[in-house]
Amino acid sequence: MAITSHVYERLAGELAAAIRRGDWRPGQCLPTVRALAAERGLDPNTVNRAYRMLAQLGLVEAHARRGTVVRTLACPATTGAPGEARHISCDCSHDFGMNLLARQLQDAGVALELRICGSTAALRALASGETQLAGCHLIDDDGQHYNHDAAARLLPGRPLRIITLAERSQGLIVRQGNPLAIRSIADLARPGIRLANRQSGSGTRVLLDRILAAHGLTGAELNGYDRELPTHLAVAAAIASGSADVGFGVAAAAYALELDFFPITSERYELVLHEGSLDAPWFGPLIETMASPRFHTALKALGGYDTSYTAWIRSIRYSGEQQP
Repeated sequence: MAITSHVYERLAGELAAAIRRGDWRPGQCLPTVRALAAERGLDPNTVNRAYRMLAQLGLVEAHARRGTVVRTLACPATTGAPGEARHISCDCSHDFGMNLLARQLQDAGVALELRICGSTAALRALASGETQLAGCHLIDDDGQHYNHDAAARLLPGRPLRIITLAERSQGLIVRQGNPLAIRSIADLARPGIRLANRQSGSGTRVLLDRILAAHGLTGAELNGYDRELPTHLAVAAAIASGSADVGFGVAAAAYALELDFFPITSERYELVLHEGSLDAPWFGPLIETMASPRFHTALKALGGYDTSYTAWIRSIRYSGEQQP
């Protein structure tokens, strides 16, 4: 009985963390008890108890027709500030640091609304005026810098600024103990190895495709290349559940589910915004939070993050020149 209790409490904790990070949006349905039990190899009663615990925490509610639905998480109330100062919309590629930023901005009375999508989709939302910030990590044509070329292509001629969130480690996520001895990109093409991949248009997918090409590989040679998942955590969960053997993603996702991680490369995750947003009431709290020692410490504690350039601001140069 003690073992069962430990399992459902751990499952509830994992799901609660995912909800608070924004991996499931308010109004979205969690998997059915039967589906999640089958995916994780658990007794349905264990999943049911985990869902009841989430309800007690106020994170989900039972819906007569839709099942278990994520509730809207309340943000701390603020007084005396304009509405714009209390809210920032951000379409972004999935990143644990962005969820951390949203939580710490709440303490400053600012609600950072994260809408998870691919990096390319985030820049398109910024171009159309649907969002104020675009979180992305699209490698430039030179293979060294990030986000300049994509931003210049999708928002041509517009005065933009880029803020560095962090350098983060991307690599291979495998089961604890690495029973299949997967340590390199070449191992992805081994017979029988099942890949959990990110969706087309995501920065991680773009990066993986570039790395595969450098190793003389194509997606057609990889079992599971077409299995697309929306977040790094979803990739890690597929590996933890045994439905995949390996995924390409960030170190923090592996550590969150106690999986093994083999670094392949580092990349820069950044926020792109219109230059005019530097005058917005929310910009000061955003930069102050990103530059704070508290944020740097918490970000590095997630695993796989380097904050050497965090909160650096630079502009897009349409001449093709890059800034450090």
